[in-house]
Amino acid sequence: MQLTDLAYTREAARRQIDSTNGPQERIAIYSTSGAPMQDFTADKAKLNAALSALSIGAAAATKTLEEEICPPMSYYQADLILNRNDPQAKFVAIRDAEKCHSSEVVPPDSIHTGDVSGILPPDNLIARRAREIVQRGDMETERSFDAIRNVIARLASMPGQRIVVIVSPGFLVTNDLHDRQAALIERAIRQNVVINALDSRGVYLAGTAEAADRINNPDTIRETLQLRRMEAFTLTDVMALLTEGTGGILYQGSNDMNEGIARTAAAPDVMYVLSFSPLDLKTDGKLHHVNVTLKSGRGKNLQFRKSYFAPQPAANPAERAKHELEEAFFSRDEVHDLPAALETQFFKSPSGDATISAIAKLDVKSLAFRRENDRNLDNVTVVTGLFDADGNFMSGVQKLVELRLRDATIQLHAASGLGVKNTFAVHSGKYIVRMVARDSEGGLLTSQSALVEIP
Repeated sequence: MQLTDLAYTREAARRQIDSTNGPQERIAIYSTSGAPMQDFTADKAKLNAALSALSIGAAAATKTLEEEICPPMSYYQADLILNRNDPQAKFVAIRDAEKCHSSEVVPPDSIHTGDVSGILPPDNLIARRAREIVQRGDMETERSFDAIRNVIARLASMPGQRIVVIVSPGFLVTNDLHDRQAALIERAIRQNVVINALDSRGVYLAGTAEAADRINNPDTIRETLQLRRMEAFTLTDVMALLTEGTGGILYQGSNDMNEGIARTAAAPDVMYVLSFSPLDLKTDGKLHHVNVTLKSGRGKNLQFRKSYFAPQPAANPAERAKHELEEAFFSRDEVHDLPAALETQFFKSPSGDATISAIAKLDVKSLAFRRENDRNLDNVTVVTGLFDADGNFMSGVQKLVELRLRDATIQLHAASGLGVKNTFAVHSGKYIVRMVARDSEGGLLTSQSALVEIP
Protein backbone atom coordinates (compact mmCIF):
# COMPACT_ATOMS: atom_id res chain seq x y z
CA MET A 1 0.00 0.00 0.00
CA GLN A 2 1.22 3.49 -0.84
CA LEU A 3 1.74 5.79 2.14
CA THR A 4 -0.87 8.28 0.91
CA ASP A 5 -3.45 5.48 0.47
CA LEU A 6 -2.68 4.27 3.98
CA ALA A 7 -3.30 7.77 5.37
CA TYR A 8 -6.73 8.09 3.69
CA THR A 9 -7.96 4.62 4.59
CA ARG A 10 -6.61 4.89 8.15
CA GLU A 11 -8.56 8.10 8.80
CA ALA A 12 -11.71 6.54 7.32
CA ALA A 13 -11.26 3.54 9.62
CA ARG A 14 -10.73 5.89 12.57
CA ARG A 15 -14.01 7.69 11.84
CA GLN A 16 -15.82 4.36 11.53
CA ILE A 17 -14.46 3.15 14.88
CA ASP A 18 -15.34 6.42 16.63
CA SER A 19 -18.93 6.20 15.30
CA THR A 20 -19.58 2.65 16.56
CA ASN A 21 -21.62 2.36 19.72
CA GLY A 22 -22.94 -1.20 19.77
CA PRO A 23 -22.44 -2.63 23.27
CA GLN A 24 -21.74 -6.11 21.89
CA GLU A 25 -19.47 -5.02 19.03
CA ARG A 26 -15.78 -5.94 19.17
CA ILE A 27 -13.13 -4.77 16.70
CA ALA A 28 -9.60 -6.01 16.08
CA ILE A 29 -6.85 -4.63 13.83
CA TYR A 30 -4.26 -6.82 12.13
CA SER A 31 -1.68 -6.31 9.40
CA THR A 32 -0.22 -8.75 6.90
CA SER A 33 3.27 -7.83 8.06
CA GLY A 34 2.64 -9.96 11.14
CA ALA A 35 3.44 -7.12 13.54
CA PRO A 36 1.36 -7.19 16.78
CA MET A 37 -1.57 -4.80 16.43
CA GLN A 38 -4.76 -4.90 18.52
CA ASP A 39 -6.84 -7.93 19.43
CA PHE A 40 -10.62 -7.73 19.84
CA THR A 41 -11.74 -4.94 22.12
CA ALA A 42 -14.41 -2.26 22.55
CA ASP A 43 -11.81 0.24 23.79
CA LYS A 44 -11.71 2.97 21.12
CA ALA A 45 -8.52 4.50 22.51
CA LYS A 46 -6.65 1.22 22.04
CA LEU A 47 -8.00 0.81 18.51
CA ASN A 48 -7.01 4.36 17.53
CA ALA A 49 -3.53 3.79 18.95
CA ALA A 50 -3.21 0.64 16.81
CA LEU A 51 -4.29 2.58 13.72
CA SER A 52 -1.64 5.22 14.41
CA ALA A 53 1.00 2.51 14.59
CA LEU A 54 0.23 1.14 11.12
CA SER A 55 2.99 1.44 8.54
CA ILE A 56 3.45 0.32 4.94
CA GLY A 57 5.71 -2.56 6.04
CA ALA A 58 8.07 -4.86 4.20
CA ALA A 59 6.05 -5.23 0.99
CA ALA A 60 6.78 -1.62 0.01
CA ALA A 61 10.49 -2.19 0.56
CA THR A 62 10.30 -5.28 -1.66
CA LYS A 63 8.61 -3.28 -4.40
CA THR A 64 11.28 -0.58 -4.15
CA LEU A 65 13.95 -3.26 -4.49
CA GLU A 66 12.23 -4.63 -7.60
CA GLU A 67 12.31 -1.16 -9.16
CA GLU A 68 15.98 -0.54 -8.34
CA ILE A 69 17.54 -3.75 -9.63
CA CYS A 70 18.62 -4.05 -13.24
CA PRO A 71 16.43 -4.63 -15.10
CA PRO A 72 13.53 -3.17 -13.06
CA MET A 73 10.76 -5.76 -12.90
CA SER A 74 7.54 -6.08 -10.92
CA TYR A 75 6.27 -9.32 -9.38
CA TYR A 76 3.51 -9.37 -12.02
CA GLN A 77 5.95 -8.96 -14.92
CA ALA A 78 8.30 -11.56 -13.42
CA ASP A 79 5.45 -14.08 -13.18
CA LEU A 80 4.53 -13.45 -16.82
CA ILE A 81 8.13 -14.14 -17.84
CA LEU A 82 8.89 -17.10 -15.59
CA ASN A 83 5.58 -18.98 -15.51
CA ARG A 84 3.76 -17.85 -18.68
CA ASN A 85 6.58 -17.17 -21.14
CA ASP A 86 4.91 -13.88 -22.10
CA PRO A 87 6.75 -12.31 -25.08
CA GLN A 88 5.76 -8.70 -24.31
CA ALA A 89 6.90 -8.89 -20.67
CA LYS A 90 10.15 -10.44 -21.80
CA PHE A 91 10.69 -7.80 -24.51
CA VAL A 92 10.27 -4.96 -21.97
CA ALA A 93 12.69 -6.63 -19.57
CA ILE A 94 15.38 -7.09 -22.22
CA ARG A 95 15.08 -3.49 -23.48
CA ASP A 96 15.17 -2.19 -19.87
CA ALA A 97 18.23 -4.32 -19.16
CA GLU A 98 20.01 -2.94 -22.20
CA LYS A 99 19.29 0.62 -21.10
CA CYS A 100 20.35 0.29 -17.46
CA HIS A 101 23.61 -1.39 -18.54
CA SER A 102 24.23 0.87 -21.53
CA SER A 103 27.04 2.73 -19.77
CA GLU A 104 29.11 -0.46 -19.59
CA VAL A 105 31.16 -1.87 -22.46
CA VAL A 106 29.83 -5.35 -23.08
CA PRO A 107 29.61 -7.72 -26.02
CA PRO A 108 26.60 -6.92 -28.25
CA ASP A 109 24.92 -10.27 -27.59
CA SER A 110 25.21 -10.19 -23.79
CA ILE A 111 24.44 -8.06 -20.73
CA HIS A 112 26.72 -7.48 -17.75
CA THR A 113 25.01 -8.35 -14.46
CA GLY A 114 27.17 -6.11 -12.28
CA ASP A 115 28.03 -8.93 -9.90
CA VAL A 116 30.39 -11.89 -9.63
CA SER A 117 28.51 -13.87 -12.27
CA GLY A 118 30.08 -11.62 -14.94
CA ILE A 119 28.63 -11.81 -18.43
CA LEU A 120 25.24 -13.47 -18.96
CA PRO A 121 23.18 -13.78 -22.14
CA PRO A 122 20.03 -11.58 -21.96
CA ASP A 123 17.65 -14.55 -21.71
CA ASN A 124 19.58 -16.03 -18.79
CA LEU A 125 19.78 -12.71 -16.98
CA ILE A 126 16.07 -12.00 -17.37
CA ALA A 127 15.12 -15.52 -16.26
CA ARG A 128 17.30 -15.26 -13.18
CA ARG A 129 15.91 -11.85 -12.22
CA ALA A 130 12.34 -13.09 -12.75
CA ARG A 131 12.99 -16.16 -10.59
CA GLU A 132 14.36 -14.04 -7.74
CA ILE A 133 11.43 -11.63 -7.82
CA VAL A 134 8.79 -14.37 -8.06
CA GLN A 135 10.32 -16.12 -5.05
CA ARG A 136 10.19 -12.93 -3.00
CA GLY A 137 6.68 -12.13 -4.24
CA ASP A 138 5.40 -15.60 -3.42
CA MET A 139 6.75 -15.23 0.11
CA GLU A 140 4.87 -11.93 0.50
CA THR A 141 1.65 -13.48 -0.84
CA GLU A 142 2.00 -16.47 1.49
CA ARG A 143 2.55 -14.08 4.39
CA SER A 144 -0.66 -12.26 3.45
CA PHE A 145 -2.58 -15.55 3.23
CA ASP A 146 -1.19 -16.67 6.60
CA ALA A 147 -2.29 -13.40 8.20
CA ILE A 148 -5.82 -13.70 6.79
CA ARG A 149 -5.97 -17.35 7.77
CA ASN A 150 -5.00 -16.50 11.36
CA VAL A 151 -7.64 -13.77 11.51
CA ILE A 152 -10.32 -16.21 10.33
CA ALA A 153 -9.21 -18.74 12.94
CA ARG A 154 -9.33 -16.02 15.59
CA LEU A 155 -12.81 -14.93 14.50
CA ALA A 156 -14.07 -18.50 14.65
CA SER A 157 -13.96 -18.38 18.46
CA MET A 158 -16.04 -15.18 18.59
CA PRO A 159 -19.83 -15.18 18.96
CA GLY A 160 -22.26 -13.38 16.67
CA GLN A 161 -21.67 -12.13 13.13
CA ARG A 162 -18.08 -12.37 11.95
CA ILE A 163 -16.68 -9.95 9.38
CA VAL A 164 -13.19 -9.52 7.97
CA VAL A 165 -12.45 -6.28 6.11
CA ILE A 166 -9.35 -6.44 3.92
CA VAL A 167 -8.02 -2.97 3.05
CA SER A 168 -5.41 -3.37 0.34
CA PRO A 169 -4.36 -2.36 -3.18
CA GLY A 170 -4.53 -6.08 -3.92
CA PHE A 171 -1.78 -8.61 -4.42
CA LEU A 172 -0.80 -11.21 -6.95
CA VAL A 173 -1.59 -14.90 -6.60
CA THR A 174 0.46 -17.11 -8.90
CA ASN A 175 -0.71 -20.53 -10.05
CA ASP A 176 1.34 -22.25 -7.36
CA LEU A 177 -0.64 -20.47 -4.64
CA HIS A 178 -4.19 -20.95 -5.91
CA ASP A 179 -4.75 -23.85 -3.53
CA ARG A 180 -3.91 -21.54 -0.59
CA GLN A 181 -6.48 -19.05 -1.87
CA ALA A 182 -9.14 -21.76 -2.18
CA ALA A 183 -8.37 -23.03 1.33
CA LEU A 184 -8.99 -19.55 2.75
CA ILE A 185 -12.43 -19.41 1.17
CA GLU A 186 -13.32 -22.89 2.42
CA ARG A 187 -12.11 -22.01 5.91
CA ALA A 188 -14.12 -18.79 6.03
CA ILE A 189 -17.30 -20.49 4.81
CA ARG A 190 -17.04 -23.23 7.43
CA GLN A 191 -16.52 -20.68 10.21
CA ASN A 192 -19.38 -18.40 9.05
CA VAL A 193 -16.96 -15.57 8.29
CA VAL A 194 -17.83 -12.97 5.65
CA ILE A 195 -14.87 -11.36 3.88
CA ASN A 196 -15.33 -7.82 2.55
CA ALA A 197 -12.59 -5.88 0.78
CA LEU A 198 -11.73 -2.26 0.05
CA ASP A 199 -9.39 -1.30 -2.81
CA SER A 200 -7.20 1.29 -1.07
CA ARG A 201 -6.11 2.80 -4.41
CA GLY A 202 -9.50 4.41 -5.02
CA VAL A 203 -9.75 5.60 -8.61
CA TYR A 204 -6.53 4.09 -9.87
CA LEU A 205 -4.93 5.93 -12.80
CA ALA A 206 -3.01 3.22 -14.60
CA GLY A 207 -1.49 4.05 -17.98
CA THR A 208 -1.87 7.83 -17.76
CA ALA A 209 0.59 10.47 -18.94
CA GLU A 210 1.60 11.01 -15.32
CA ALA A 211 2.48 7.33 -15.03
CA ALA A 212 4.44 7.53 -18.30
CA ASP A 213 6.65 10.24 -16.81
CA ARG A 214 7.84 7.74 -14.21
CA ILE A 215 9.05 5.22 -16.79
CA ASN A 216 12.80 5.45 -17.21
CA ASN A 217 13.04 3.82 -20.62
CA PRO A 218 11.30 5.84 -23.39
CA ASP A 219 11.75 2.92 -25.80
CA THR A 220 9.23 0.79 -23.89
CA ILE A 221 6.64 3.32 -22.71
CA ARG A 222 3.73 1.82 -24.65
CA GLU A 223 4.47 -1.77 -23.64
CA THR A 224 5.24 -0.89 -20.02
CA LEU A 225 2.03 1.11 -19.61
CA GLN A 226 0.06 -1.79 -21.04
CA LEU A 227 1.68 -4.16 -18.54
CA ARG A 228 0.87 -1.78 -15.69
CA ARG A 229 -2.77 -1.53 -16.77
CA MET A 230 -3.03 -5.31 -16.86
CA GLU A 231 -1.34 -5.54 -13.46
CA ALA A 232 -3.66 -2.93 -11.93
CA PHE A 233 -6.73 -4.99 -12.84
CA THR A 234 -5.15 -8.33 -11.91
CA LEU A 235 -4.11 -7.34 -8.38
CA THR A 236 -7.69 -7.10 -7.11
CA ASP A 237 -8.68 -10.50 -8.53
CA VAL A 238 -7.79 -12.19 -5.25
CA MET A 239 -9.99 -9.80 -3.26
CA ALA A 240 -12.87 -10.32 -5.71
CA LEU A 241 -12.58 -14.09 -5.34
CA LEU A 242 -12.38 -13.97 -1.53
CA THR A 243 -15.43 -11.71 -1.28
CA GLU A 244 -17.65 -13.41 -3.82
CA GLY A 245 -16.71 -16.81 -2.38
CA THR A 246 -17.81 -15.85 1.16
CA GLY A 247 -20.84 -13.67 0.43
CA GLY A 248 -19.01 -10.36 0.90
CA ILE A 249 -18.58 -7.22 -1.19
CA LEU A 250 -15.62 -5.58 -2.94
CA TYR A 251 -15.65 -1.77 -2.83
CA GLN A 252 -13.45 -0.30 -5.55
CA GLY A 253 -13.20 2.47 -8.11
CA SER A 254 -14.09 5.28 -5.69
CA ASN A 255 -12.08 7.75 -3.62
CA ASP A 256 -14.81 7.97 -0.95
CA MET A 257 -13.01 5.89 1.67
CA ASN A 258 -15.52 6.86 4.36
CA GLU A 259 -18.32 5.18 2.42
CA GLY A 260 -16.01 2.29 1.53
CA ILE A 261 -15.13 1.53 5.15
CA ALA A 262 -18.74 1.98 6.28
CA ARG A 263 -20.07 -0.42 3.63
CA THR A 264 -17.42 -3.09 4.06
CA ALA A 265 -17.66 -2.99 7.86
CA ALA A 266 -21.44 -3.49 7.79
CA ALA A 267 -22.92 -6.93 8.31
CA PRO A 268 -25.16 -8.32 5.55
CA ASP A 269 -28.88 -8.09 6.35
CA VAL A 270 -29.52 -11.64 5.20
CA MET A 271 -27.16 -14.36 4.00
CA TYR A 272 -27.75 -17.93 2.89
CA VAL A 273 -25.09 -20.57 2.43
CA LEU A 274 -25.88 -23.04 -0.35
CA SER A 275 -23.54 -25.92 -1.05
CA PHE A 276 -23.25 -29.01 -3.16
CA SER A 277 -20.87 -31.96 -3.29
CA PRO A 278 -19.99 -33.24 -6.80
CA LEU A 279 -20.45 -36.97 -7.08
CA ASP A 280 -17.41 -37.40 -9.34
CA LEU A 281 -15.08 -34.95 -7.58
CA LYS A 282 -11.44 -35.82 -8.16
CA THR A 283 -8.80 -34.68 -5.67
CA ASP A 284 -6.56 -33.29 -8.39
CA GLY A 285 -6.27 -29.67 -7.24
CA LYS A 286 -7.61 -28.37 -10.59
CA LEU A 287 -9.86 -25.38 -11.24
CA HIS A 288 -13.58 -26.01 -11.77
CA HIS A 289 -16.14 -23.38 -12.81
CA VAL A 290 -19.52 -22.94 -11.15
CA ASN A 291 -22.65 -21.41 -12.67
CA VAL A 292 -25.74 -20.64 -10.59
CA THR A 293 -29.00 -19.48 -12.17
CA LEU A 294 -32.45 -18.56 -10.88
CA LYS A 295 -35.51 -19.96 -12.64
CA SER A 296 -37.24 -16.64 -12.03
CA GLY A 297 -34.36 -14.21 -11.93
CA ARG A 298 -35.76 -11.18 -13.74
CA GLY A 299 -34.87 -7.97 -11.90
CA LYS A 300 -32.63 -9.78 -9.41
CA ASN A 301 -28.87 -9.71 -8.95
CA LEU A 302 -27.21 -12.99 -8.12
CA GLN A 303 -23.85 -13.18 -6.40
CA PHE A 304 -22.09 -16.51 -6.19
CA ARG A 305 -18.70 -18.13 -6.24
CA LYS A 306 -17.57 -18.42 -9.86
CA SER A 307 -15.09 -21.26 -9.46
CA TYR A 308 -13.31 -23.50 -7.01
CA PHE A 309 -10.18 -25.59 -6.86
CA ALA A 310 -10.69 -29.26 -6.16
CA PRO A 311 -8.91 -30.47 -3.03
CA GLN A 312 -5.38 -31.75 -3.28
CA PRO A 313 -4.65 -35.40 -2.50
CA ALA A 314 -5.26 -36.10 1.18
CA ALA A 315 -2.60 -34.98 3.60
CA ASN A 316 -0.90 -37.48 5.86
CA PRO A 317 -2.95 -38.51 8.93
CA ALA A 318 -0.84 -36.52 11.40
CA GLU A 319 -1.26 -33.27 9.47
CA ARG A 320 -4.98 -33.89 9.01
CA ALA A 321 -5.47 -34.55 12.74
CA LYS A 322 -3.53 -31.39 13.66
CA HIS A 323 -5.65 -29.33 11.25
CA GLU A 324 -8.93 -30.73 12.63
CA LEU A 325 -7.90 -29.99 16.23
CA GLU A 326 -6.93 -26.42 15.41
CA GLU A 327 -10.13 -25.76 13.48
CA ALA A 328 -12.30 -27.15 16.26
CA PHE A 329 -10.47 -25.41 19.10
CA PHE A 330 -10.93 -21.90 17.68
CA SER A 331 -14.54 -22.54 16.76
CA ARG A 332 -17.59 -22.12 18.98
CA ASP A 333 -19.31 -25.13 17.44
CA GLU A 334 -20.28 -28.06 19.64
CA VAL A 335 -19.37 -31.51 18.31
CA HIS A 336 -20.09 -34.74 20.21
CA ASP A 337 -18.77 -37.56 18.02
CA LEU A 338 -16.12 -38.74 20.49
CA PRO A 339 -17.52 -39.97 23.85
CA ALA A 340 -16.09 -37.24 26.08
CA ALA A 341 -17.52 -34.50 28.28
CA LEU A 342 -16.17 -31.29 29.81
CA GLU A 343 -16.49 -30.62 33.54
CA THR A 344 -15.39 -27.35 35.16
CA GLN A 345 -15.10 -25.95 38.66
CA PHE A 346 -13.19 -23.15 40.35
CA PHE A 347 -11.47 -22.56 43.68
CA LYS A 348 -10.98 -19.08 45.12
CA SER A 349 -8.47 -18.20 47.82
CA PRO A 350 -8.98 -15.52 50.51
CA SER A 351 -6.51 -13.30 48.65
CA GLY A 352 -8.81 -13.15 45.64
CA ASP A 353 -6.76 -15.38 43.34
CA ALA A 354 -8.62 -18.25 41.76
CA THR A 355 -7.98 -21.49 39.87
CA ILE A 356 -10.23 -22.94 37.20
CA SER A 357 -10.13 -26.71 36.89
CA ALA A 358 -11.15 -28.25 33.56
CA ILE A 359 -11.58 -32.01 33.31
CA ALA A 360 -12.19 -33.91 30.08
CA LYS A 361 -14.01 -37.12 31.00
CA LEU A 362 -13.42 -39.88 28.43
CA ASP A 363 -15.98 -42.69 28.19
CA VAL A 364 -13.42 -45.45 27.71
CA LYS A 365 -15.98 -48.19 27.13
CA SER A 366 -17.12 -46.44 23.92
CA LEU A 367 -13.74 -45.66 22.35
CA ALA A 368 -12.71 -47.32 19.06
CA PHE A 369 -9.86 -49.38 20.48
CA ARG A 370 -7.51 -51.46 18.38
CA ARG A 371 -6.88 -54.88 19.89
CA GLU A 372 -3.28 -56.05 20.25
CA ASN A 373 -2.59 -59.15 22.38
CA ASP A 374 -4.33 -58.51 25.71
CA ARG A 375 -4.39 -54.71 25.34
CA ASN A 376 -6.85 -52.20 23.91
CA LEU A 377 -4.92 -49.43 22.13
CA ASP A 378 -5.91 -45.86 21.31
CA ASN A 379 -4.35 -42.39 21.54
CA VAL A 380 -6.50 -39.42 22.53
CA THR A 381 -5.28 -35.84 22.08
CA VAL A 382 -6.97 -33.41 24.47
CA VAL A 383 -6.63 -29.62 24.00
CA THR A 384 -7.98 -27.41 26.78
CA GLY A 385 -7.90 -23.61 26.59
CA LEU A 386 -9.09 -20.49 28.33
CA PHE A 387 -10.67 -17.40 26.72
CA ASP A 388 -11.71 -14.14 28.35
CA ALA A 389 -15.21 -12.64 28.18
CA ASP A 390 -14.39 -10.95 24.86
CA GLY A 391 -13.31 -14.26 23.37
CA ASN A 392 -9.58 -13.48 23.48
CA PHE A 393 -7.38 -16.55 23.84
CA MET A 394 -5.48 -16.53 27.14
CA SER A 395 -3.87 -19.91 27.65
CA GLY A 396 -4.01 -23.49 26.43
CA VAL A 397 -2.62 -26.96 27.09
CA GLN A 398 -2.40 -29.98 24.80
CA LYS A 399 -1.98 -33.48 26.19
CA LEU A 400 -1.59 -36.83 24.49
CA VAL A 401 -3.19 -39.70 26.39
CA GLU A 402 -1.78 -43.05 25.29
CA LEU A 403 -4.25 -45.75 26.27
CA ARG A 404 -2.94 -49.30 26.58
CA LEU A 405 -5.72 -50.82 28.65
CA ARG A 406 -6.63 -54.33 29.66
CA ASP A 407 -10.30 -55.32 29.64
CA ALA A 408 -10.39 -55.16 33.43
CA THR A 409 -9.13 -51.59 33.43
CA ILE A 410 -11.83 -50.54 30.98
CA GLN A 411 -14.45 -52.09 33.24
CA LEU A 412 -12.94 -50.29 36.24
CA HIS A 413 -13.38 -46.90 34.57
CA ALA A 414 -16.64 -47.73 32.77
CA ALA A 415 -18.85 -45.85 35.21
CA SER A 416 -16.69 -42.88 36.18
CA GLY A 417 -14.77 -42.35 32.93
CA LEU A 418 -11.11 -41.47 32.57
CA GLY A 419 -10.32 -37.86 33.47
CA VAL A 420 -7.75 -35.55 31.85
CA LYS A 421 -7.31 -32.50 34.09
CA ASN A 422 -5.87 -29.03 33.44
CA THR A 423 -5.87 -25.95 35.66
CA PHE A 424 -5.64 -22.22 34.94
CA ALA A 425 -4.74 -19.43 37.36
CA VAL A 426 -7.20 -16.51 37.01
CA HIS A 427 -8.79 -13.56 38.81
CA SER A 428 -12.41 -12.56 39.27
CA GLY A 429 -14.36 -12.31 36.02
CA LYS A 430 -16.04 -14.29 33.26
CA TYR A 431 -14.13 -16.93 31.30
CA ILE A 432 -14.85 -19.46 28.56
CA VAL A 433 -13.23 -22.88 28.87
CA ARG A 434 -12.83 -24.74 25.59
CA MET A 435 -12.08 -28.45 25.29
CA VAL A 436 -11.39 -30.45 22.12
CA ALA A 437 -10.51 -34.14 22.05
CA ARG A 438 -9.70 -36.45 19.13
CA ASP A 439 -8.78 -40.11 19.06
CA SER A 440 -6.36 -41.71 16.61
CA GLU A 441 -8.09 -45.03 15.99
CA GLY A 442 -11.63 -43.86 15.26
CA GLY A 443 -10.71 -40.37 14.04
CA LEU A 444 -13.65 -39.03 16.07
CA LEU A 445 -13.71 -35.58 17.67
CA THR A 446 -15.59 -33.74 20.37
CA SER A 447 -15.55 -30.01 21.11
CA GLN A 448 -17.32 -28.28 23.98
CA SER A 449 -17.32 -24.93 25.76
CA ALA A 450 -18.28 -23.91 29.27
CA LEU A 451 -18.80 -20.46 30.83
CA VAL A 452 -17.19 -19.95 34.22
CA GLU A 453 -17.94 -16.83 36.26
CA ILE A 454 -15.79 -16.12 39.30
CA PRO A 455 -17.28 -13.53 41.67
